[in-house]
Amino acid sequence: MSKALVNLRWPGAPPTLEQVEERFHLDPSGVDRRFGLVEIDPDAHLFALRLDLSEAEKIARAVPDAVEGPFADPVIGGF
Repeated sequence: MSKALVNLRWPGAPPTLEQVEERFHLDPSGVDRRFGLVEIDPDAHLFALRLDLSEAEKIARAVPDAVEGPFADPVIGGF
């Protein structure tokens, strides 16, 4: 399955990956646990999340004001 990145605004204390999954009813098998939840901008409460494209689209529809993306995440390989 293709992966995508989303940027998520989460006011207050930084969330755990599990909190994000629960809040947005994400399928844990569709979330990239190795990537995790990466804090991009602490002042803006902005976090990045890598997940299956279908899950990325679901979260973008659920909270369009708090989500940027989904953005493509192509595989980069050697020559």
